[in-house]
Amino acid sequence: MAWLGSIFSVIVPTLIIYVSVILLTRINGLRTFSRMTGFDFAITIGIAGTITSVALGSANLLQGLTALVTLVAAQHVTARLRLRKDGRELIDNEPIVLMNSAGYLEENLASSHVTKGDVRRALRSQGVVSYAQVLAVVYEPTGDISVLKQTEGLTLEPDLLQGVRSHMHITQTTAETSAGLPA
Repeated sequence: MAWLGSIFSVIVPTLIIYVSVILLTRINGLRTFSRMTGFDFAITIGIAGTITSVALGSANLLQGLTALVTLVAAQHVTARLRLRKDGRELIDNEPIVLMNSAGYLEENLASSHVTKGDVRRALRSQGVVSYAQVLAVVYEPTGDISVLKQTEGLTLEPDLLQGVRSHMHITQTTAETSAGLPA
């Protein structure tokens, strides 16, 4: 019967910490598990680690609850700071153009530690079959790579590039001028 007590010593704290995560998420909102910034990702990892620590008994329930509340409160404060321009500049990474219709921006690839292979994977995942389709490739603060495609009859809204480093390198071109990009 000792094994039954051992099982309950895992189940009860795990369920309590799980319900606490749900409640804190309801209080803090959808932002709790978003991937808008690297900080959001770090909070998600921290919450997962806290749940694991409590479930495996390396932290007691009170320690786990304290850690959860601290992490969610830190995220809330950080999200509020990001509403201010100086807070965004302090916390957020800046998106950066990795490729435009003329080719790869080598300096930006190097400073971002992104390879051409990483960019090619992103292009393939977006269904790009020709470099002529590519208007720009942007490395986002979340670590995602966005692909902006050339679309006949449409021009790029300048507001979409607000805050993107090297956005001045993006110009819409015809398919003929961008068809010869390096593979």
